[in-house]
Amino acid sequence: MNERDEFQFPTSKSRRRGNGSDGHSAMGAGMRDSLADARQRIGETMTSAHERSRQMVDSTSGYIQRWPFGAIAVAAGVGLLLGWMLAVQSREDEESIERSRWWR
Repeated sequence: MNERDEFQFPTSKSRRRGNGSDGHSAMGAGMRDSLADARQRIGETMTSAHERSRQMVDSTSGYIQRWPFGAIAVAAGVGLLLGWMLAVQSREDEESIERSRWWR
């Protein structure tokens, strides 16, 4: 066999992986603990965010069910405001194109 056939890449079942002499070194244990803590904090944050978003959806749906016409009025107002803003932006874009034409 040549050198290439004898070399084995480290795998998850290898005894020695990484740069240390032992896979269970103190640095590795500390990193595993930090990773476990980070996973726990992320899980808690995700749970909290899920609960808050559920509360917001419930309160919004409750508002819409209690005052349907008010919700329609708010949605229409937001739509009109966005439409007006887009129209103004479009008009400004057209005017800048007109000014940039050199042959007029």
